[in-house]
Amino acid sequence: MILYFSATGNTQYAAQRIARVSGDSIVSIRECLQNGTHSFSLKENENFGIATPTYFQGMPLFLQDFLASIHLNDGGRKHYAYAVSTCGVSYGNAGSQAVRAAKQAGIHLDATFRVRMVDNWNPYFDMNDADYIRSAEETAEEDLKEVCARIAAKETGVYLEDSFEHKKEEELAAAYDESRKTSLFQVNDTCVGCGTCTAQCPVKAITVQNGKPVWIQDQCLLCLGCVHKCPKNAIAYTEETIGHGQYSNPHIQEVR
Repeated sequence: MILYFSATGNTQYAAQRIARVSGDSIVSIRECLQNGTHSFSLKENENFGIATPTYFQGMPLFLQDFLASIHLNDGGRKHYAYAVSTCGVSYGNAGSQAVRAAKQAGIHLDATFRVRMVDNWNPYFDMNDADYIRSAEETAEEDLKEVCARIAAKETGVYLEDSFEHKKEEELAAAYDESRKTSLFQVNDTCVGCGTCTAQCPVKAITVQNGKPVWIQDQCLLCLGCVHKCPKNAIAYTEETIGHGQYSNPHIQEVR
């Protein structure tokens, strides 16, 4: 079983690639959060994996909380368990964060891995840069090939060493919390009120009123799914994203 969270398809694609070689099923954390599912059953000799994106140089806080809260019905059997962090530039402390969260749930992670992919944090990265996109997608395929082989062989070890001290980890968590304000989103006149953003939002923070999206919660997860999946590119997160384009993983038709 591979639990994964994805907003624009990168981590979903990574989970699907790993599942091909491991023979495991994949389960959407987005759906688990919406359904309140925290209990899972593993078959004998079934692997347990969790694949998550990297936000603010770490495993997103809401995913740390989710991992810490789950219960595995495994009859006390030993399972190969691992975490995979998809990232653009830096995974930060994602590896140790996953280990700590899993430990709270009584799960020992045998390995932590990284897959570098297109960084679609478009306040900083320009999704119109075709050379960057091509290079990052090639890197992703190389990393996925290596990680899939290691997981298939059930290799153990920490492949994600922490990048900084715990104090910086706390500072980044505070910065993430501050950046989650939905008042930072804006919509331009090309919006047609199609509702794609409302369907995309994992926490139902958006609704359509009078033909335009309205954020009805003070904070969201900051996955930027609404920004990248809008068919009219009408949603921006701060002024910095205007003109920076959109990116969704080309291998994933429907993000779940």
